[in-house]
Amino acid sequence: MPETRSELGWVLGGFGVQASAEEVYFRAALVGAPATLLSASGWYFVVPSAVLFGLVHVTGGKTESLHASVLGVVLGAVFVVAGILAAVVVHVLHNQFSAIREYYDESSAPRSSGGTHES
Repeated sequence: MPETRSELGWVLGGFGVQASAEEVYFRAALVGAPATLLSASGWYFVVPSAVLFGLVHVTGGKTESLHASVLGVVLGAVFVVAGILAAVVVHVLHNQFSAIREYYDESSAPRSSGGTHES
């Protein structure tokens, strides 16, 4: 995560691109497209898409993967009810809030001379 306010600004700005790409793939392509092609409700594809979303985030650990899966269900529901733009906005806001929270949690913690948290 970012260690300076300048880095935080770049990270927050980058979330628009990252979240848009993830929403196009995980919601539009994996929920909307099959629903349209099969003339089925998008709700049928929300959980499978969310599971894949969680698996993609497994590099952050089991907790991060589970968190991403739950977020995937929420974003899938937003997509089905309100569309891709709403899902992108919710995703961006979620990521920005998480980054800001983590930035301030980390910036208030004592740091060693190497710039990492002391244990």
